[in-house]
Amino acid sequence: MTSRPFFFPDNTVLINVALIERVDLLERFVRGRGRWCASIEYEWRRSQKVLGLHEADPQVRRLCGKAIHPDHADHVDITVLHDQMRSPGDGPTKHLGEAETIVIIRRRAEFRGSVFLTDDRGAQDYALSEHAVSHCLGTADLLAYFEVAGWMSRAEAHACLETLRRERRHVRHADPAAYNGLVEGLLRRFKQKGRRR
Repeated sequence: MTSRPFFFPDNTVLINVALIERVDLLERFVRGRGRWCASIEYEWRRSQKVLGLHEADPQVRRLCGKAIHPDHADHVDITVLHDQMRSPGDGPTKHLGEAETIVIIRRRAEFRGSVFLTDDRGAQDYALSEHAVSHCLGTADLLAYFEVAGWMSRAEAHACLETLRRERRHVRHADPAAYNGLVEGLLRRFKQKGRRR
């Protein structure tokens, strides 16, 4: 496992940071270590056209780099995991990008220890059951990191979350009190780490 993890956003997070016009902060956060699989790149391509997020496209592509394509052996694991993640009535590609991302992190040694960026609770549960995924962060978690780093104010973070609520985006911890709790928890963790040094 690398000391600096890679970050794999799914399409939900990419759409959210594009809608609030803060792809720049996500790019700053991942520090050149953003990655995506081919299915997520395809989902983003479709979403940015449908949602009119064309201006964010160059930033997202710079953030994520060249899409990683699964090999033949990956496809077997992707099919199994995708079947496990799907519910009755889901379309044929629902959760495909998340399954592909998790399998690529699991099967490629250079990606072990990666962070999965997603607001899909089911995908988070599957990802966190994998030893290769170090942890998952959703959009509100990312905003909390941005705030703690001094890249945005509390008021700006609340405004971003309000924008996402108006856009009917399903983001956990999107209400002000829950978000404030995320920030306070993050600050406590940083203080504890500082004391241990």
